[in-house]
Amino acid sequence: MRKLLTLFLFFSIFSNAQNYQKQWTDIEDLEKKELNNDKFYIYEKEAFGSINSFISHKFKRANATLLLYQEILKSYKKDKKTQELYHANLKRLKFVYKHFSTKNRDKYYIKALNSLETQQMNSEALYYLAEYYFNKFEYKKALNYAKKGIKNSNIKEKCQNIIDDIKSKYIGMDIEKVNLSNKNILTKITYKNIHNIAIKVFQPLTKKTIHDFNISLPLTNDYKKHSTEISLGSYDLGEYIVIISNENNIIYKSIYISNLAYFYKNSEILVVDRKIGKPIKGAKVLFYKDDKKSLITTIQSDKNGLVKVPQTLNKYYIEIKYGKDRLKVQDIMKYTKIDKSRKKSKEKIDFFTDKDIYKPDDDIKFKGIIVKQFLDKKPKVVPNKKVKITLFNNNKKIESKIFKSDEFGSIYGLFHIPQDTIGDINLSSKLGNKILVIQKNRLDKNSTTKKFTKNINKTINIYKELDKNSAKVIKIDTSKPIRGEIVIERLKPRDR
Repeated sequence: MRKLLTLFLFFSIFSNAQNYQKQWTDIEDLEKKELNNDKFYIYEKEAFGSINSFISHKFKRANATLLLYQEILKSYKKDKKTQELYHANLKRLKFVYKHFSTKNRDKYYIKALNSLETQQMNSEALYYLAEYYFNKFEYKKALNYAKKGIKNSNIKEKCQNIIDDIKSKYIGMDIEKVNLSNKNILTKITYKNIHNIAIKVFQPLTKKTIHDFNISLPLTNDYKKHSTEISLGSYDLGEYIVIISNENNIIYKSIYISNLAYFYKNSEILVVDRKIGKPIKGAKVLFYKDDKKSLITTIQSDKNGLVKVPQTLNKYYIEIKYGKDRLKVQDIMKYTKIDKSRKKSKEKIDFFTDKDIYKPDDDIKFKGIIVKQFLDKKPKVVPNKKVKITLFNNNKKIESKIFKSDEFGSIYGLFHIPQDTIGDINLSSKLGNKILVIQKNRLDKNSTTKKFTKNINKTINIYKELDKNSAKVIKIDTSKPIRGEIVIERLKPRDR
């Protein structure tokens, strides 16, 4: 019965299909249908065998698609359609590799591909080998096979795409949105196929470049993404834009330097000192509509640092001002309906660390603020609370300590990172946790070994809304060092 079904599928697909590509589309549709209706696996290593051994083998457990491949290869071999036979055989091997479930799956697949590659000059198997090693992140091997494969016109475009992807350049930046004043700022740089980068720290308010320097990144030749830690120095209160560039790659992020922090719970906002966790009296909280520019109201925090959110507000943005300090919250705030089935109160801890990126053998200096949240009244800091905090590395315990909160609900502590630590670490307690990044390499702006002077012929436009009818755009020309020569223009909304 299974044999008859396979023959029916074979003739229905290959008799009615108008072209070669349509035939394979029908086969792929059959495979998807089988997977949706009945998950199947292949267990017999003979499925990876040569064309002759595969055709003649009687599978103990096989699905319709695998049996259909047997009929397809038989047909092409009988009709002496060499090119179609070779192409279908590679399709068969990839199908088997995808659904093979026992050990040595990769070994059998690579052995079969290598055998085909040696049998034919500029074989189509070169692309399948390049694809395999590319997906395994073995880019050197993938590049070697792809370069050979571009000599075959049938796979030239696919191989070129792999080459372009492997050789492509990438740069990324991970930096805290809010940092303490006059404290060294660290940023995590992720890069690929890049050695030199230019870094500019620009202040929109003064329209000046505060820092402008170059970094030589650690050399790599494996075509993979790598990460390192870079020091940006310390800054006064305010908003800054960090720009990192290399040739045609430009990225930038806005950061705030502020000693303010806040906690939000339903209808109240608690404003505290980011350094010590003490509630701040007299801080102004500005409420904006969801367009981020239409001011709704301004409310000052009381003696406990609390601000009651107007009941009419469902979605809004906030900005906190205290003296010269200013913190603009970029995430939208939403009123959360109280779930009466929950506990009436809940304690939580928020961790603040001296930095967010560490290296092995570093000390982690941290503070935590313990707050008790209620469903029906304002949150309170929790003094004299003992809490056990554990440092984990990849779910493995490194050290545990017990701390006691002071009158402001704050705790202070230090953990040491072992020298052999690999992967992220986690400060954990029953009340909350914080994940920290571990980096092996570390650079700062004074570690430059080679100047990078290549011009970047690009202009970055950074928009800042002024009011409903106008905005300003800061045009930053990165083709030369910025020395405060910033063009400011007033634009109507339709010009943006």
